[in-house]
Amino acid sequence: MCIRDSLHTCGIGTDDHVYCWGHDVYGQASPPAGEFRQVSAGYLLNSAITSDAGLLDWGFPSGGTPPSGAFIEVGAGRFHSCARSGAGAPACWGTNTDGQVIPPPGPFNQLAVGDTHNCGRREDFTLDCWGSNADGESTPPPDRFLDFSAGEAYTCGVTYDGDLLCWGADPMGKSRSMAHTFASVSAGIDKTCGLRTDGGFTCWGKYEGFAAGASAPTSHTISQVSRCAAYSGCGRLADGEVRCWGGEDVRLSEVPQGYFTQVSCGVNHACARREDGTLACWGYNLMGTGKATPPSGKFSQVSAGRTHSCGIREDGTLACWGAPGGDDDYGQASPPAGEFTQVS
Repeated sequence: MCIRDSLHTCGIGTDDHVYCWGHDVYGQASPPAGEFRQVSAGYLLNSAITSDAGLLDWGFPSGGTPPSGAFIEVGAGRFHSCARSGAGAPACWGTNTDGQVIPPPGPFNQLAVGDTHNCGRREDFTLDCWGSNADGESTPPPDRFLDFSAGEAYTCGVTYDGDLLCWGADPMGKSRSMAHTFASVSAGIDKTCGLRTDGGFTCWGKYEGFAAGASAPTSHTISQVSRCAAYSGCGRLADGEVRCWGGEDVRLSEVPQGYFTQVSCGVNHACARREDGTLACWGYNLMGTGKATPPSGKFSQVSAGRTHSCGIREDGTLACWGAPGGDDDYGQASPPAGEFTQVS
């Protein structure tokens, strides 16, 4: 699942139906009926793979129609989407301002969909990119890549040797190559994070100090990391402790004591699931949002957003809290009924 618009959320329930809630001005939170295998939420539109491996879109009218055929992977960008068939053939549709919906012939074994460009990994593990190339984001080096991610006007990838290479726009150092060896990488709008082979992680880009400050757990082995949108982040250590850094103005680093199985970082608050299934949230909680005040009970998963948070209870039902009302309330804290296996 990919969530790019922070004001709406989509998930696939245990009944294989898609459920969305939140900002719905273009119908992006009103999914069609039926059973689905995968859903990808873009900026104002969504793309999904149906139970019979077909494609279906809803939300903002991108100007394109999903192709027919059977597919195993789909990704939604800003105003376009791309999918990959079981044979590795790519197909893209939607807005075509920069050639982002005209892919080269496959086969590919993985796709990465960015805002206005995309990349695919060939069977020899080299990359081929298409779409906007104003800053060189669609001109990858001739290396073999284990992992790669397309951001906004730049791309990063991890080579077979563990080297992290980035190319494209670099106004804030977000596409700078690093000296460490890496296992995976995630490229965003103005910053990038990579998981190192030693279990640690490194982030760079806008407000780079948020990941390099004294409070960052650089000397520990990290089992999970969650980026915030306020130049901060949280990580779960191998022993279950959670450490956060940055966001000092909202006291994000003041993590409750205890051991946790999962952590999720929103814009300026975070939530984590304790070993006993109960939740703890901390950080910014003013203006009546209540987003850092979780309900009681036991949960199997939690996800923190901008003005709200959601969790899956042990019985599979959803609980959401936060959203102060007014312009910031689009129903994102009013989830549908039913049982769910994932929330984001």
